[in-house]
Amino acid sequence: MRVKRFRASTMREALQMVKEELGDDAVILKSQNLERSGFFDLMKKEKVEVVAAVDVAEDKVYKHSIDERRKPMGNLSYFKTADKQNNSATGTAGTKKKKQPHNFSDLLNADLKSNHRNNSSGSAQFKSFDGNLQSRAIRNRTDVSGAAVNTSKPFSEEVILNMQEELKELRSLVKSVTGKSSLINDLSIREFADMPSSYAEQVMRLIEKGVEKHIAKMVVERAASSISVDNVHNSRKLISAIRKTMGAMIKTAGPITCKKGKTKIIALVGPTGVGKTTTLAKLAANSKFIFNKKVALISADTYRMSAIEHLNTFAGIAHLPLSAVYSPDELKASLKAQQDKDLIFIDTAGRSPRDKKYIMELKEFMDCAQPDEIHLVIPANITYMDLLEAIRRFGVLDVNRVIITKTDETVSIGSILNISTEIDNPVSYITNGQT
Repeated sequence: MRVKRFRASTMREALQMVKEELGDDAVILKSQNLERSGFFDLMKKEKVEVVAAVDVAEDKVYKHSIDERRKPMGNLSYFKTADKQNNSATGTAGTKKKKQPHNFSDLLNADLKSNHRNNSSGSAQFKSFDGNLQSRAIRNRTDVSGAAVNTSKPFSEEVILNMQEELKELRSLVKSVTGKSSLINDLSIREFADMPSSYAEQVMRLIEKGVEKHIAKMVVERAASSISVDNVHNSRKLISAIRKTMGAMIKTAGPITCKKGKTKIIALVGPTGVGKTTTLAKLAANSKFIFNKKVALISADTYRMSAIEHLNTFAGIAHLPLSAVYSPDELKASLKAQQDKDLIFIDTAGRSPRDKKYIMELKEFMDCAQPDEIHLVIPANITYMDLLEAIRRFGVLDVNRVIITKTDETVSIGSILNISTEIDNPVSYITNGQT
């Protein structure tokens, strides 16, 4: 990571210096106002100091390590037999024809015996081991049935490496499949031994889709209690009851609406990388072009340089006013300037929910803005433990809506049921992709 300190007369100039020096992916670590400098009261200027950082890629090191691993092995040498010279000295008449080896093992044993004889006689000659041995193995290669196989070229190093990689993938795939099956069997035996087999089967299906174990069990039990005793073993009716139960458990809030003549303020909060800025752009475009509302945008994401530019590009295309604020006071002034709008969307910075300082700063912005709706943005591919942590940390912001994003980036959509069950607030939108 590269860290650098910048000083300028204003915050905007400092941010421009950060962008030019470190690029769009730079992150602001610290900002502060410095004491004015000058000769007594003459020529004093206000200074702003910003500390920024950016990650540095290690492509060269990685490429070097790959090249080192792909270097071919050096040739080994062995003693070549002098059978031809011995035969010419003693004569070929009356000599027995040697049995040719038929596989690699016989070939290797023959070479070892030949090397031992030549080492004792002192008539050995050096030659490439892998070249000679490989050529002889190719001429005498046999398949499992014992039939000779004619090949023109040996396996290259690249082919061997590819085969090894494929074998590794097959091993990991088999291990994951067998491990998952054994886990499900263990769960069904230990956790759901008191349930009918038809119930346990449906619980397992929900768990495979990403629903938490206790939630899956609760869903099936509620569904079973809603149908008659005669139909509890009817899989079709049980599945239908499960679908209705899940639908009732997922609370919804409906789309964003506003009253004529009254400005409604919408704020989006959530962890980093969940798609807040993209979702805000979708909501703003939908409100303007479909419902013909007057819309304004405010960006309070001053930590990520590219976030403001992303929103600024969209605002230029959609012809929407955009304001970037760096403090609660600037946010208050920007809201006052947009009182003639129907909807004002506020984009906030994405930081770790465990960052208490960030949560308190965000709370100051929300207390100043007093939004009508605060939407907590949660991705569909979030883990259950991270979900509980986000709910606990962002709970201090008086969140009253939930937006679930990135449903196209997960195959376990059961997390939607987990989110709706653990969060008391209704789901306002479910989104996928950047379109």
